[in-house]
Amino acid sequence: MSNASEAKLDILLAHHASLEAQLLGQVSSEDYVRITRELAELNPLIDAVKAYRAANAEIAGIDALIADPRPSPRCAPWRKPKRETLEARSVELAQQIRVALLPKDADGRSQRRAGKSAPAPAATRPRFSPATCFRIMSASPPCRAGRSR
Repeated sequence: MSNASEAKLDILLAHHASLEAQLLGQVSSEDYVRITRELAELNPLIDAVKAYRAANAEIAGIDALIADPRPSPRCAPWRKPKRETLEARSVELAQQIRVALLPKDADGRSQRRAGKSAPAPAATRPRFSPATCFRIMSASPPCRAGRSR
């Protein structure tokens, strides 16, 4: 992620911390409901941001070990595979953060805009009558285990 994105994530983390601090003080019941709803929406995103940053910090540590002029023979075999695994995890978490930051639909769904399709609602799925289902089943070949349908 770019430096501007990292700065926005810092602002988001600070906002989350301020909401948690507000909950520790005296708040009205309306504010309590508003804050807890906002925290419930932010918590998965905050968890992903923290995991993303932890993975990047571990990648930096492994890079320092790889760049070490006097490598330890015990650590040499696992450095590069571990770094590749962490790099893939970091990319996955960055995508998860991007999806979580997309604007939400009226239903609260942002995944469709990110290329993930949700199952069709029951009202739009094709419906088959029992007779049609029977025709489909009788026209299909028998099971391989020798059982007939």
